[in-house]
Amino acid sequence: MAKSIRIQHNGQQLGPYSIEEARRMVLAGEIPAGSAAETDNSGEWRPLNQIPEFVAGSRVPSPLPSAGPAPATGGVPVPAATPVLPSEEKTLWSGSPSQILNLKVFLAWLLVLSAVGAGLFFAENVPAWSERVTRPQALLGFGALALVGLLHCIWAALSLRSTHYLVTTQRVRVTRGLLGKDMQEIELFRVKDTAATQTFFRRLLGVGDINIVSGDANNPNLHLAAVPRAIELRESIRHEVLALRQRFGVRELDVM
Repeated sequence: MAKSIRIQHNGQQLGPYSIEEARRMVLAGEIPAGSAAETDNSGEWRPLNQIPEFVAGSRVPSPLPSAGPAPATGGVPVPAATPVLPSEEKTLWSGSPSQILNLKVFLAWLLVLSAVGAGLFFAENVPAWSERVTRPQALLGFGALALVGLLHCIWAALSLRSTHYLVTTQRVRVTRGLLGKDMQEIELFRVKDTAATQTFFRRLLGVGDINIVSGDANNPNLHLAAVPRAIELRESIRHEVLALRQRFGVRELDVM
C-alpha cells in the first residue's frame, strides 16, 4: 500500500496526501479522477484511476466534516474495487444535437420569404408601386433578403453541428464552439441522477433531452439536447453509473 501520493492539477503539484484524502478529493469534485499522480516519490506519474491502491478501498471513505451528524454506516465493508483501465472505455453514443432544434428558424425564414415574394408578385399590378420600384430593383431586394436568411440558417446549422456529445462507459463529455472550443465533462461514477424528457413532437421524430446531475463541483449539471433514442441512452447511462459505483465502492451518504 502506498504511504503517500502527489497529484498534478492545473499545472501544480499538490500533496503529499494519503490515499483516503486523494479519494475524498476526487469524490468531492476537487480534482479529476484522471489527474496525474506519483506514489511514494517513485518518479512514475500515471492517472489516479490506474493506481490500484486508489481504487481498491475496502471501506466507505469517511465523509468530510459537516455541521450535522452523519448517519452510521454500520462498518459494512465494501467489496474491493479493481482499476478502471482506459482500454476498457467504450463509446455508448457520439454525435451532435438534431437539427430539429433549428426547425423554428428554418420555418420562420420560409414564411418571411414566402410572404415577401407573394407581396412583390401582387405589387407589380399596383401602379403606384410599379412607378416607384422597378422589377429588377424588387428582385435585387428580395435576393438580398433571401441571402441574409440563407446565411442565418447556415450559421444556426453549423452552431448545432459544432456541439458534440460523447457518452462512454466512463464519462459524458460536451464540446461546444464553432471557432473556439469549450469542453465540459462528468465522470459517470459521480453522477447522482439522470432524467430523460420528450415532447410529443420530438417523440414522433425519435429524439429527446437528457439531464444529468452530478456531485462534480465544476460541472454539476449537463444537458444533452435533441439526442436520438434518449430514453434508451438514459437507461444505458444509469446502468454504467451503477456498475462504476459498485466497482469504485462509492456510497452516497445523506447528511441530515
